[in-house]
Amino acid sequence: QRHLTIPCEMCIRDSCISIYMPKHVHVNDTKQDRLQFRHLIKECEGALNIKYDEETTKGYLKNLIEIEEDNDFWVTPAQGLGFFADSQRCIVYPLQVSVEPLAIVADSFHIKPLIKAFQFTQKVQILGIDAENFTLFEGNRYGIKPIKLDDDAPVTQEAAIGIHKAESYLSRGSYGGANAGMYHGQGGRKDESERSIEKFFRFVDHYVLENYSKESKCPLILLALNEHHSVFHSISDNPYLMKEGIKGDFESFDLKELSEKVNELLEPLNTQKLQEKLDRYQAALSLSKGSDKIAEITKAALEGRIETLLIEENRIVKGQINPRNQQVDFKDPQTTLMDDVLDDLAQLVLKNRGEVYLIPKTMFESKFGIGAIYRY
Repeated sequence: QRHLTIPCEMCIRDSCISIYMPKHVHVNDTKQDRLQFRHLIKECEGALNIKYDEETTKGYLKNLIEIEEDNDFWVTPAQGLGFFADSQRCIVYPLQVSVEPLAIVADSFHIKPLIKAFQFTQKVQILGIDAENFTLFEGNRYGIKPIKLDDDAPVTQEAAIGIHKAESYLSRGSYGGANAGMYHGQGGRKDESERSIEKFFRFVDHYVLENYSKESKCPLILLALNEHHSVFHSISDNPYLMKEGIKGDFESFDLKELSEKVNELLEPLNTQKLQEKLDRYQAALSLSKGSDKIAEITKAALEGRIETLLIEENRIVKGQINPRNQQVDFKDPQTTLMDDVLDDLAQLVLKNRGEVYLIPKTMFESKFGIGAIYRY
């Protein structure tokens, strides 16, 4: 969230248009995407017509209509799109997660879907290794890319520890008669190979820890064949190495497949993080260091006292915060031009350097879909 640029200051005492929509991946589906975008623009037009004359409304929609007519724009790779427009300009966010269709016209931009899209963007590193080579990748839930290693980086077993495959020491013995010969190994190929692999793994573990993990402090995911996971974990001293890894030959994965595998690993971890926030929230409630009452949360947000704000996904509470009396003026649910109080509270908390998390409804029960942990 520290890296999320929120378009809050783009619109001052002006109507703000916020549009979100999912986007198809395939180019053949752009017609369907543009049709949905056109419908969302129509919703905004209806809301603007309540407040403005036809000419002013056209001015607000001008940039959005130009985007709808731009063929090149709709082949942009993204899973979701966010549009933020006022009477002067328009900002577009390509999103790497899908979002629900939404069109809102109010006196501030609607940012909750953006918060959800960016609430878990922790960087991870991936160590791909086999018996002979290793490589590194890094990224987050939105994509993975190779780490460019130095030209002299010891990425092979031979370069790392100077080990060449040793020839087995074979001795000849006589079995079953004078002319019958049979060779047997003493310290044979298999034992030597296993020792070489373990030695290589120890070197790589130390190299990655000293040159990457200590500086980045990122979780490290092991990508290796199934039989190498237990060996590497048994010798590793890297405290950032995750218990769960990806099994397979790292050279057989393309970046898209690797990104999907990483997301499969991160998803339960992200759910666990949300549950930890919920547990802290419940503890704070029991100690009167938090609240689930929107009036109390509004007062605390205006005073900058909220450390963590939890909001139910896809929940909208129509209304407006009155900073003079620190109360919420609720609006008729049928009102078209409206603010979402939960969204305004999220902006207040972020402005005061608090945290905001969107929680699935299945995990979070609250009358107004909101809960807060106080700083004090």
